[in-house]
Amino acid sequence: DELYNPVLTSPDQLEEQISIYTPIFECLNRLEAPRTAEQELILRLSALFLIFADGLDTPTQGADLHLVDLGTVNDPAVNRIRASLDLPPPEGYVYLRTYTSTTAMPPLIRQIFEQRNVAGVTILSRYIAVLDEEGQTWTDSALQAQTLPRTISHELVHAYVNSTLGPEQIGNVPTWFHEGVAIYFSRSGENQAIVTPNFTLYTTPPPDYRQYDLNFKFLEAELGEERLLTLIQHSIQKSDASIVLDALNIKNQAELEQLSLNWQAAQIRNRSVLALIVILLFAGLLMSGSLQYVGIAQPYERCQICRRRFWFGRKTQLRHNIPATRIWLNGSSDYEDTYSIYAHHVCETCLANSQKVLETYKVQKNLELAQARNEAIATYREWLTHAPISDAYADQDTEYLTFHQAVELLSEVALSYTFSPPWHIFDQDLVFTHIQADHSLDPITSPPPGYHQILQKTIFSQGKKRRYLGSLKVNVHDKYMIIWSD
Repeated sequence: DELYNPVLTSPDQLEEQISIYTPIFECLNRLEAPRTAEQELILRLSALFLIFADGLDTPTQGADLHLVDLGTVNDPAVNRIRASLDLPPPEGYVYLRTYTSTTAMPPLIRQIFEQRNVAGVTILSRYIAVLDEEGQTWTDSALQAQTLPRTISHELVHAYVNSTLGPEQIGNVPTWFHEGVAIYFSRSGENQAIVTPNFTLYTTPPPDYRQYDLNFKFLEAELGEERLLTLIQHSIQKSDASIVLDALNIKNQAELEQLSLNWQAAQIRNRSVLALIVILLFAGLLMSGSLQYVGIAQPYERCQICRRRFWFGRKTQLRHNIPATRIWLNGSSDYEDTYSIYAHHVCETCLANSQKVLETYKVQKNLELAQARNEAIATYREWLTHAPISDAYADQDTEYLTFHQAVELLSEVALSYTFSPPWHIFDQDLVFTHIQADHSLDPITSPPPGYHQILQKTIFSQGKKRRYLGSLKVNVHDKYMIIWSD
């Protein structure tokens, strides 16, 4: 029960719980006999706690922990809940982890973000993971800076509601209410997910997200903001979302969605009629010559890529509610590689050229990766044949590999230095020590000069960082051994 909802209010309490659950997790994790259902549950819950509270299975870089107090945090969505609803902020920390990439995530979290359109996730009551990728250009960074706060606000609303409900009641409230409330208070965009106590992942696709947003816009239009807020509060207090529906005699979610769509259609018709009146008036003024000096008939905008003008109303021009689109371009010289920029106004020709450049770039990068992998395999096949033979005793920190496995492992370590994601993703946190000493070397064609302490891995455990160095030897059974020492 404590692992389902760990209510901790001080760093000392947090350290104490980490010291309690670490040996429990380690004991269950190395248990050779089949685990019972209860043991599996405790293993999963303790792993989640240690991942978020202590960085279990997390690289030393690329993952930051933020201990959030919902009673004091200055977040716009949480501020709105505290001001609008008579729901006391849940006690205890919310554990917010931001990751700079999916490779910086432990496997248990990474599998959630492999789902399309997921930028943030709330697990159980208090665990939040958010993807905070570094932009390759200043425009990437600017766009990320705009969306990240809304993503965090959205997840903090989930944590506020889930912690108020309690783990036993989270699943009693339907997804349309969970997501609709999070969108309503955070005014967030798309790409979210939520994990319930039985570890079921609900990835919300953009169409559903738009529907959840529309549901609450309709409810506010019909009920008024003050009454809707009161109904939301009662629904959370009683773990019953039907309280909101009953206020308008709505039977179920399907009827709510149909009424919301009908309301939206009526709004669009009203706006269309008004727009038609404005257009007719505008056309009359234009035909009368009253607007001849205003420049209405001139091209609307220049393409930011080719600088040619294109006409207002073209389908290829970005809609006003889309901030920018990514355009791929070829370098202007032999020394400049393919690159991308973000633009707000792009003509049809440049959009088509961008797609061609991207497809060509993908083919080129994949060919480069395949060629480099062949070179690395050839290099480390030759290099491994000269590995020293030893009959020394190997302790529990030794890894045993076949010749083929050793070639593949060292080749992937070499490739991960040269090719960054998404072209190459290497899950293991291994690097060559001789490359760290001399970054000008190419590990694909320049293997380590010796076999002693050639690999390095860093493990972060219980708040401490430990570095291990690996040496390579061959035992009498033709097994390649990586012997780790700290």
